[in-house]
Amino acid sequence: MKREKLHKDKQTFKVKSIPEDEYNEKMLEGVEPLLNQIKKHGYFARTTDKNIYYEKYINPKAKNSIVICHGFTENAEKYKEMIYYFYRENCSVFVLDHQGHGKSYRMVEDYSVTHVEKFTDYVEDLRMFMKIIVEPSSKKIPIILYAHSMGGAIGATYLEKYPSDFNRAIFSSPMFEIDSGNVPTWMGRIMANFKILTGHKTDYLFVHSTFNEKERFEDSCAISKVRYDYFFNKRLRNKEYQNYCASYSWFKQSVLATRKLLKPANLARIRIPVIVFQAEKDTVVKARGLYRFVKGVKHARFVFVPESKHEIFMATSEIITPYLNKIFDFIH
Repeated sequence: MKREKLHKDKQTFKVKSIPEDEYNEKMLEGVEPLLNQIKKHGYFARTTDKNIYYEKYINPKAKNSIVICHGFTENAEKYKEMIYYFYRENCSVFVLDHQGHGKSYRMVEDYSVTHVEKFTDYVEDLRMFMKIIVEPSSKKIPIILYAHSMGGAIGATYLEKYPSDFNRAIFSSPMFEIDSGNVPTWMGRIMANFKILTGHKTDYLFVHSTFNEKERFEDSCAISKVRYDYFFNKRLRNKEYQNYCASYSWFKQSVLATRKLLKPANLARIRIPVIVFQAEKDTVVKARGLYRFVKGVKHARFVFVPESKHEIFMATSEIITPYLNKIFDFIH
């Protein structure tokens, strides 16, 4: 496996990210007003009364369509900066809130809990999004997947089941193997199975808790404090953004899904070019899963990102700028 390294020094970059010292001003006075002017949003229902929220940003000069597949406990709102970069570089952008997240329907009343009955439900929601919203709006331009963390597992499973829907795929710290910390995954599965069998499938996972309004930046997956604070303040003001923990069902379904997607026969079904970014200081997903994925997918590139935590798009500008340039080089 050939591993590229993201270099941030001594290069002239075509695409620049927003510097930290200008971040709040640029987002509040430039980025958000622009995106609000062009945003179209709404809901679609895969089944009765189960509405999935989405946003689309149509660029009249678009050469590509980007579909953002967000991660665990996230939502479309967290990706405003990335949406701006994609739009600025002549892309139309589409993003949905996965079920149980953001403004989409939930099966539990507690907004802290992230719950799903079957991991494939995420995949089928994305499939309907593609058919109802993305493809009709994209016409004949290429459609590219940008998937982070849990969204990576959703996206990879999607590519294995529907290999021809996307032209390329970008995986940023994808959840191909969960890092369960001090609790071995096999032990977590035993505990999850017991809880599910005894009627507690929507309970908080053993190491998780309710939304923490005093969460420390140091404990987050970001390394840019200004980016972290910008979105965390939105979470404090809106309960729909306060997903914080997994249910036992979510954990079981996610472990099963990642094991299945890494089977060689399934990986061989992915035939489009893909690029996978690994963050050096990632404590959420295991590198082993990324290596197995890249080894099993024929047209896969692997990029190592020094110094970054799990959320590369929430790193400092000196990391995000070369990250963006690597993404757009791959797209074009």
